[in-house]
Amino acid sequence: MKHPINKPLLSLRTEAAFERLFPDVSTRNPRVCLYWAAAAMHALHDAGLNPTLQAGTLNWPITPTHLDDGISPTHFSYEFEPEHPLSLLAMATGNLPEMHVWVKLQDTGETIDFTTRFLKEQFSQMTCGLKWRTPEPPNTLWSKKLPLNVFYRPDPRAIEIAHQALKLMKISLPQHPRIQTSRSR
Repeated sequence: MKHPINKPLLSLRTEAAFERLFPDVSTRNPRVCLYWAAAAMHALHDAGLNPTLQAGTLNWPITPTHLDDGISPTHFSYEFEPEHPLSLLAMATGNLPEMHVWVKLQDTGETIDFTTRFLKEQFSQMTCGLKWRTPEPPNTLWSKKLPLNVFYRPDPRAIEIAHQALKLMKISLPQHPRIQTSRSR
């Protein structure tokens, strides 16, 4: 019989893993989705779960559907566009392109993102005068069903970039015995 997942406990363990893996980085830094995802991979794996690293595009609604005028932005997004000149420049200089990183539990289909607490703050820093008009995102998104108009789109190229970035930082991710990846063969 499977036991229910203790999300509050695993959240605490993820924060502890973050602090252990990245002692010089603040857990309050809003630009560290890769680090939070790596910490979650460790905490979830240690709890006997089957997490996989995901990376690609995130779209979070900032305008309710009934207020969409067809012209103004409706989402705050991290768009993974590997062929965009700014993405190519970032990768050529050893940086990550614009993208987002999160975790998926393979056994349950749950999407887990420990950085949703920072989205509104990032939006405020990156936009000029736009208003966030939807409810604030949760501190952590942990759900089988995404909220209305929230989109996470993994991309195999972004996932590989995330793995390579962690490898350069000498951070290894746990591998579930049932999962074989090109990196583990």
